[in-house]
Amino acid sequence: MHAGGDSSAETIRVLNPATGDLVGEVPAGGTAAVAAAVDAAETALAGWAKRDPPRQRGGKILGEGARIIRTQTDALAALLTAEQGKPLHEARNEILGGCANVLEYYHSVSGSIRGGECMPLSSYGLAYVLKEPVGVCGAIIPWNMPVLIFAWKVCPALVAGNSIVVKPASSTPPLTTLRIAG
Repeated sequence: MHAGGDSSAETIRVLNPATGDLVGEVPAGGTAAVAAAVDAAETALAGWAKRDPPRQRGGKILGEGARIIRTQTDALAALLTAEQGKPLHEARNEILGGCANVLEYYHSVSGSIRGGECMPLSSYGLAYVLKEPVGVCGAIIPWNMPVLIFAWKVCPALVAGNSIVVKPASSTPPLTTLRIAG
C-alpha cells in the first residue's frame, strides 16, 4: 500500500533491508490519520498543560521511560537494526547512549522549570518572562537517527506542557520508535 492513503486499513510493510524478510507492518497514516492525531493531541493538551508542576507533568514519566528503555536495550537495538539496517552496535548506542540519556536529562531538568520571572533589561527596566505551553507541536523525524531525534523532539515538548504529533521519515520504518512511545 502507499503511504499517502486515508484508509485506516492501509499498511506499510517493514522489510529488513539486509534480508528482505518482513519485520512488521505499520498503518499508512494518510491525511485523515494525521487530522485524527492532531485532534487527539488537542484534546489531550488541556489536561496535560495544566498538570503541575513540570516534574509531575513529564519528569517522572521520562525517568520511568529511561529505566524501561535501559532494561530493553538489546531487544530495541535488534529491532532498530532489523528495520533500518543500522549496525547493531550503532543501534545499541542510539538506544542507550542516545535516547535513554535524553529522557534522563529532561527528567532531571524538569524540576527547574518555573512559571513567570522578572529579568532586568539593562537600563530599559524589567521584562516579565512567562513560561507556558504553546500547544500542539509537530515533529518530523529524519531517517538517520530516528530514535535519538525522536527523544530530542518529544521530551522538551512534553516537559514544557505541550502535546506532540510525531511523523517519522517515510524512508525510516518507525517500529522501534513506536515501541518506545508505547
